[in-house]
Amino acid sequence: PASPVTLTAAEVDTARVEALGQLLADEGSIAQFATVLADPQVLIQRERIRPLRPIAVGVPAEEFERTVDARRDGTRSTLGAVSIPPSSTIQLLSAAADLPFSVRNDLPWPVTVRLTVASTDPRLDVETDIDVEVPANTSARVKVPVSARVGSGEVALRLSLYSPAGVLVDGPQIARVAVRAEWETIGLILFGSLAGLLIVG
Repeated sequence: PASPVTLTAAEVDTARVEALGQLLADEGSIAQFATVLADPQVLIQRERIRPLRPIAVGVPAEEFERTVDARRDGTRSTLGAVSIPPSSTIQLLSAAADLPFSVRNDLPWPVTVRLTVASTDPRLDVETDIDVEVPANTSARVKVPVSARVGSGEVALRLSLYSPAGVLVDGPQIARVAVRAEWETIGLILFGSLAGLLIVG
């Protein structure tokens, strides 16, 4: 039989409400990041299921906080899985060469990204956009063609990674290039002089 009931206002746990908003925002970030994959759903679906446990009814406060922190750490780790490892100063000993850079992929799936390179100094011309396919759990070496307009100096390059959808994945990072193009000329002069001496001898 029907019986009368009275609804009372429940106390709102603002901490859980705020945590839920953060988890939903993280899910949006994962959805954008997943555009590096041929099938973004393999990552989106996995990450969408994981926040369900901490927001379940009846989870104790301590376990809730611990689970939310672990989930957010996992999200940050996933978003950092595709990146440009830092590199030391590169020596450019000729007027034109291919500079090597690495792109790391810690995901269990292959990714496709676009490496954008911009010179902060007009003295160095750079090939701006290069598409890169990186296999799962490995790194790929990318050669960026550059040409120097000066014989000597230090130039900074700004490196960024984008997904095919134009989402920023990593960067910008700064790589420094020490241009020593005059060394090539000096080397040719020395080699020519030695060859001339040998012929004369």
